[in-house]
Amino acid sequence: MVIDPVTQAYKWDGGPSHCVSIIKSSSLLEVVDKVRQKIPAGCRVRAIYGALENPAPPSVISDATRLQSDEEVEAFFNLTSSKSIRLQIVLHRDPNQVPVMPHSPPPDDGPYFALDFLNAAEL
Repeated sequence: MVIDPVTQAYKWDGGPSHCVSIIKSSSLLEVVDKVRQKIPAGCRVRAIYGALENPAPPSVISDATRLQSDEEVEAFFNLTSSKSIRLQIVLHRDPNQVPVMPHSPPPDDGPYFALDFLNAAEL
């Protein structure tokens, strides 16, 4: 994840990109199920964002919305003009990393997912 040093906004082209899957239903659990296998071992999901439009390289920051519920996922699928659908998964930093790296500042006021989010989503 890369943050623009001037605007403090999250950039969409700062990390590796993966074509994950075809999402067949507009639910948070469906999104989680599709990204679960792409999350590196030991990492946990901090937040999920969806691009509302196609990001234009290089480093153009797209408007995005945070996805935290089925209702938000459904609204995102109805509103986005991005083709293909682009999701950005923000991970918790490893607390055992030396030197310790603090989390990036949140881009908005919403809460992050709990560390056990992926485990809880399996139930």
